[in-house]
Amino acid sequence: MNEMHNSMSSHIFTTKAKLFIFASPFLFLLFGLATYIIDPIIYLKLFGILEGGLFEWIQFACYVLASFLAFLAFITLRKSSLTFQSYIVLIFCLGSAFIALEEISYGQHIFKWNAPQQIASINLQNETNLHNLALIQGNNIQVIAFIVVGWFGSLAWIFRRKPNTLSLSDIVLPEWYLSSFFLPLAVFYTQLLYVFYYGNEHQETFETVLSFGFLGIGFVNHLKAKRYLLN
Repeated sequence: MNEMHNSMSSHIFTTKAKLFIFASPFLFLLFGLATYIIDPIIYLKLFGILEGGLFEWIQFACYVLASFLAFLAFITLRKSSLTFQSYIVLIFCLGSAFIALEEISYGQHIFKWNAPQQIASINLQNETNLHNLALIQGNNIQVIAFIVVGWFGSLAWIFRRKPNTLSLSDIVLPEWYLSSFFLPLAVFYTQLLYVFYYGNEHQETFETVLSFGFLGIGFVNHLKAKRYLLN
């Protein structure tokens, strides 16, 4: 039965599709670079430090979809014998939902309310969220978290037992073709914090790539769970 599941799961994507997925973050970054060279103002509105940019909302949408797909995978896996894997997927689901809510400051960006005074006084952008708290930003906690997540997502595929399976390690460790959604973020924030200290205005660009990676993980695990149940 396990061999059948592994064989079944190994054909989620063709080799050409995997290569295209792997290359897509770099194509996106080239698009961002071209936009920055041609018109920096448009770039900043789309990717940059200006609040409410297009790609800030795209990040929100990606995390919402990642959470939704992970929840579907959780429901599917609960119907199988993979109970522990289902709870790992549920953690990913809740984590993605949390990030999505942080992106819109729990509705503040939509409904335009003012943050409570107790929060605004300790939040660097006067927003109802955790990631802009002075404590977190002042100690680079968010940046360090990005570095850890980025390098984990970039290198974790090396330790996968087998590709495209539903073992515990293969639920936790992303597929190799998703590593490219994490590597640019890891390199960018590592140099930002420890090496060149360059690129504050480019943070949203790399964080958008990361959100695509989370969506990819949610989608891949959803497909694996469906195929496991069907077989």
